[in-house]
Amino acid sequence: MMNIKDKFKTACGKDIYLREERKKHFLAHPDVLDFMNEAISKIVIPDNATYFEEAINLGRTIGEAKLIEVEKIAPEQKTTFALRLERKFPSRVAMGAKGIPCDCVTVEIKFDDLKKEYYLSTAYIGYPCPDEPSHIKDKTSDDFKKALDFWLNHALVFNPKIMGSVFKASWNEVLSRQYN
Repeated sequence: MMNIKDKFKTACGKDIYLREERKKHFLAHPDVLDFMNEAISKIVIPDNATYFEEAINLGRTIGEAKLIEVEKIAPEQKTTFALRLERKFPSRVAMGAKGIPCDCVTVEIKFDDLKKEYYLSTAYIGYPCPDEPSHIKDKTSDDFKKALDFWLNHALVFNPKIMGSVFKASWNEVLSRQYN
């Protein structure tokens, strides 16, 4: 598997664990690996927090944010999608686009109430954004509506090293899994 630490320490002294099965998630975020320890070491998590997400500024350009603004489409309008490594759902992608120079690592941490431990959910170069609509179970929720509205005019820069073949579909088709 990838050479990623299992445990990180925050600025406030909390241990953040990375579950072995979660390490595969970072195959789609290889550019963040060199900066995770530094970013997490700057975090201060409030004492009773069960969820933490923040962009940690590292004070220098460390790479490119791969999330970009693109032309807004309607949910039924076809656009380009690709499946990232170790993902169940495709992401909207922009072909031939460039990322944006970035000095931040966004870190998402969740608290496991049973084990009383913090776990790293994700980390990536860039800024916090809504989950992709396909990851939200309740398609009637405000979170889903906000996510879909966001992703109707945002996309990830296509990268063939971490993504499969590009295909055309609409968000409606992707959300109902009626594509390909």
